[in-house]
Amino acid sequence: GAKGGRAMASMTTRPGSVARQTVRALGERDDQGRVRIATPFGIVRRDPDALPPMVSKAAAMTLTEFGWGNWRRLGELDEKLSSSSSADQLSALQELCFYPADESVPRLVRTISKSDDEMARSQAAFACLLVLDNFEETRGEGKLSAKRHRQAMRCYEAIEAALISDSSPTVRSAAAGVMGSLKLSAVRERLDCLLKRLMLEENDWLVKMCLAVSLGSRGDPSAGAVLLPFIQRLKLSDCENNSLVIQGVIGALGQLNIVAALPELERWSKCPDMMIRMQVAEALQGFAPDAEVLTLAKAMLGDENQLVQQQARHSIAALEAKSTAL
Repeated sequence: GAKGGRAMASMTTRPGSVARQTVRALGERDDQGRVRIATPFGIVRRDPDALPPMVSKAAAMTLTEFGWGNWRRLGELDEKLSSSSSADQLSALQELCFYPADESVPRLVRTISKSDDEMARSQAAFACLLVLDNFEETRGEGKLSAKRHRQAMRCYEAIEAALISDSSPTVRSAAAGVMGSLKLSAVRERLDCLLKRLMLEENDWLVKMCLAVSLGSRGDPSAGAVLLPFIQRLKLSDCENNSLVIQGVIGALGQLNIVAALPELERWSKCPDMMIRMQVAEALQGFAPDAEVLTLAKAMLGDENQLVQQQARHSIAALEAKSTAL
């Protein structure tokens, strides 16, 4: 029918396109035989045999096996992506992760910007990260080709738009999480500035937490100028309503080695929320092993909670190992 004609046209008008695809755009396995797949909440590793049959089959594809049957299957995936069923959209998105970027990128970008399902939009953002992780630059194998650059920018701009303006905090949180792992040099400064601006402007606690975590992951020390004032403005009693955001900010300050934050970390080491105190103890590992950091870590050995004490011991061991290596 019409669908088959379109698929055949695609196949016959681009005979060289499949041959130029990199096999790494398809499924790679770790040493336990697992593949990475996108979910609405992040990227996980799964045994291919535990995945839905069509996803498992796509994960097992090799470059030479991408042919007529896959073009026909793309038409079926397009139908699933247009379905009102969330399950249909999510399974189609998982399968698309194992297709070459020429086929997956336009469909993922369209889902991020057009789908009515917030779970599908979130999963498509993480799926874009999987695709980008296979591109040469993000793997340390040189600059992107012009074609790959265009595909990467399409992904980035769709995720950026979702982060800025999607109505769903779930989707904005997913986009913020993706941004923390993005390794595209072409957007590095643009992205770092955006995350810092949104950290000031965003009101949703979940999105704000994800922004803080991503700022820590990206390693830009100038983010300290945004993160540190955030917790300086809060009282210890505010921990009840802001615990996860505070934890995200404290963790990021440790990752970024913001020495000016140490007085704040000492203050938050005395807050009533055990999880925040444990995050303080963990964050200390990110700093240089100087006397002030070790003193705070050792003081936390006296915390009333055993889990906090245990984390403090781990951090002291890590700091002492750093000191020995200097």
